[in-house]
Amino acid sequence: MTRVLMVGLERTVSPGIAGRLDCPHLVSELLPTITVENGVLLVKGTRSGAGYLPVSHVLYHGIFENDFDFITAMAVWNQKCLPNAIGMMRARMRVPALVHALQVTRFPGGGRGFGYGGVTLHTDVPAVVKFGQWHCGEGKEQVTSAWRCEQPSLMEPFIPGRAVRIMALGDRFWQINLEGDTWKKSIHADTAAIVEPRPDLVEDTKRLMSHFNLEITGVDYMIDNEDRPHLLEVNHIPNVDRFELITRAYIEYALQWLSSSGVPLKQCP
Repeated sequence: MTRVLMVGLERTVSPGIAGRLDCPHLVSELLPTITVENGVLLVKGTRSGAGYLPVSHVLYHGIFENDFDFITAMAVWNQKCLPNAIGMMRARMRVPALVHALQVTRFPGGGRGFGYGGVTLHTDVPAVVKFGQWHCGEGKEQVTSAWRCEQPSLMEPFIPGRAVRIMALGDRFWQINLEGDTWKKSIHADTAAIVEPRPDLVEDTKRLMSHFNLEITGVDYMIDNEDRPHLLEVNHIPNVDRFELITRAYIEYALQWLSSSGVPLKQCP
């Protein structure tokens, strides 16, 4: 039986997909309870007494504090999931994902350090410390001398310049100039804008997508004052509701993926 589970999609995105599904489906803004039994993914129903229902396809688009086990369960299931669940496993943990990406990217930069367990990292140049496994600009501090590691922490040189994101949906790419009033730049700033993508960054993003086996990703770079790119971060769940153009593209891509995976869709009105 075909049943689609949609998890974490923004309210600006979810209705455009759910309204086209011509099959049973479940929509959950938060992580539902799931289990995998004999190769079948089961999700606890949202209605009282619904029990656990088998699911054939999953659309996943959210970042939650304790979502790694959920992603792992979908990877064990290893069936129809967008983005690819094993790819999300590889990219979910921010610092380990960056370490993997540094082996592939053309723009690794250098001078990074790592500490944990109460040690202190030292620097004699402005640096950025990344700690924890949150994305979305969380867990970052700028330092100029020392940082005591209360949890695993990555230290890298602070690079003055322009922060950009290459947003990828399948074979479509956009470059977003990230903006903000502080050194932390974000897609959510009012002045953030879509611009013509740099071909070298698009090609690098393709390499990273292939490495992580992700159909959807957002790769952040810093372009320094000499126009040289430096990889900052790989996002397995990039924002898709900040720009209407990308929202429409995501809905279209998700519907195409569902249709090609055997999910029946209603005709457009």
